Parts: sequence; C-alpha cells; structure tokens
Amino acid sequence: MQITPILLSGLDLIALASSASVKTGNPSSVAAPITFWRDTQTQKHHCDGRDIIRCETPEAKVGGTCITIDTCESFCFIHDNGAACVNMGAPPMPKIPVSAKVTARAASSEENEHNECSKDRTGILICRYGFCSTDYYCKAGEECQDGPFTCAPKSSSLAEAKSEARDVLPETEVTAVESNDNPSYACSRDRASVLKCLYGFCSTEYYCTKGHSCVDNPARCKKMLNAQLEQQGKELRRCSQQHSTMVYQ
Repeated sequence: MQITPILLSGLDLIALASSASVKTGNPSSVAAPITFWRDTQTQKHHCDGRDIIRCETPEAKVGGTCITIDTCESFCFIHDNGAACVNMGAPPMPKIPVSAKVTARAASSEENEHNECSKDRTGILICRYGFCSTDYYCKAGEECQDGPFTCAPKSSSLAEAKSEARDVLPETEVTAVESNDNPSYACSRDRASVLKCLYGFCSTEYYCTKGHSCVDNPARCKKMLNAQLEQQGKELRRCSQQHSTMVYQ
C-alpha cells in the first residue's frame, strides 16, 4: 500500500493512503488515525469541539434530529464532504448517541448553547447547533420574557397581580406605624377595594364585588345602599358633634 502525506489545517499529520473505501453516511478509515464521515442528502455532519454531530436534513422528514455519533481523541475537522476524526493514540471509548427532537432553525455549527423565548412566548427554548427545542413551558397566566429568559406574569395581568402601592392617608399611616408587624386595613380612594397597610404602605387586599362598596371602621365591603346610608350616618354624627362643640364653647 502506498503511503501519502496529507496536510490538514496547517498540521503535519501523516495518514496512510486512501485505499479504503468511503461509504455513504458511514465512517471510513484510512489505515491510520483519520476517520471520515461523509454527508448524504438526508444527513449532514459537523464538529462540536471533539464531537462529531450528525443532523438529519429536512429531506429526511424526521423533525431535524441531531445526535453525537463519535468523539475524536485528538480533534475533529470539517472537510468538503462532511467531517473527520483524528485519533493519534488509543481509540477513545465509544460515546452513546443522545438524540433530541428539535425545531429546525438556521444552522450554525459553532453556536453555543443558549435560551430563547418561543414564538408564542408560552415556553422557553434551549438552542444548540443551530436547532432549538422546548426546555420547559410557562405556567398558565405567565409568558416568557427576554433577557433572563424566565417565565413571568403576562403584561396584561401583571398590573392586576401586583399590589397597588399608594400614599397612605394620615390616619391609616399612624395606625400602620404603631402596629409594627400587625397590619391595618383601609378603603381605597374609589372605595372599590380594601387595602392592607403595613410599615406606612398600603396594597390591595381584595376588591369589593359588584354592587358593594368599601366602608370604614373597620374597612370592609358592604352593599352599596347600606354603605351610602352608613356613610351619611357618620357624616350626620360628625356634624352633630361639631355643632355640640360650638354650642358648648
């Protein structure tokens, strides 16, 4: 057998001549340390570090699956018809192929693993080798947010889910500060909800149902008519007390 020197990527590697056959889609070894993996119409090969990755093309109609088919002992390199493995010593232990069904994207063999939001923002994708697959789905009422790529309440429900911080009325603020860890309760300005106040800040505890309004002392929801009558009664009592004080003076 004739010995032929082969120059690969500027490295002076010596391989024995190419008397070995090249099988489509299968590895072919020249008698020394190089193993070739040739592309086909349904399979493409590329390197990821020292791993040789095989990806099914759209013509294969298997959903764009990629698997690791070999790990080179020395290094992996890409050639015109696929990828090749260089093993300078003892052959490495075979690596068990691990497949992952993925959604086809623009291929980039050197792309690092990263996360993206799905198009409908209902889940978070994990992407590698130019392909993406669902890592996990967001819970109901949540959506994927860019940047940290985490699930968070949807923008429409975010305002409802977050408590509404407000300036506390003077009498409520005093009660909240004096009570330390014990919360106090007050009506919202529009009397549509009951606020929970602690450390000088108030947030919505719950909303009054339709036909009900928040009343004070203690803050609670009552039917609209009863609430109006109670409020009018308080105003009459306040006026009566003020009138009595003026007469006494």
